[in-house]
Amino acid sequence: MARPDRTEEVKIERRRRTGSGLVSGLKLHVPDELKDKDFEYRWVNDRPGRVQQLTKMDDWDVAPIVTEQNAGEGTVETRVVDKTAGERAVLLRKPKNFFDADKRKEQEVLDARDEAMRHAPPPSAEGLTGSESYVPNGRNIVNGR
Repeated sequence: MARPDRTEEVKIERRRRTGSGLVSGLKLHVPDELKDKDFEYRWVNDRPGRVQQLTKMDDWDVAPIVTEQNAGEGTVETRVVDKTAGERAVLLRKPKNFFDADKRKEQEVLDARDEAMRHAPPPSAEGLTGSESYVPNGRNIVNGR
């Protein structure tokens, strides 16, 4: 049996999308070209009251992203996060300046807590201060002093 000529062979092309990399397999990844740079994005599980809490009582809004999976005007971007329970996540967005201001407030609280730990041990449950309570070797957490 004669082997067919190479020109007659069908060229096999890759089915992989161009530009697919590490993020292509991530189920909750949103490509940067679909995001508005003035907003911060977040996936939220669509549990009773959760999305409403963030959209009505905080500055988050449902993200109006149109993709191949979600091609209608005004539709909501959702993804399945639990196949057995059928739970879905909704993509929300918040203006970046609001998001940054909220994060600064959170960080101020954490910084104050860290500063308090650096200067003295916290009061014990009995209300004892550092001078009255046990501190190993009399040192606080900063550089073993």
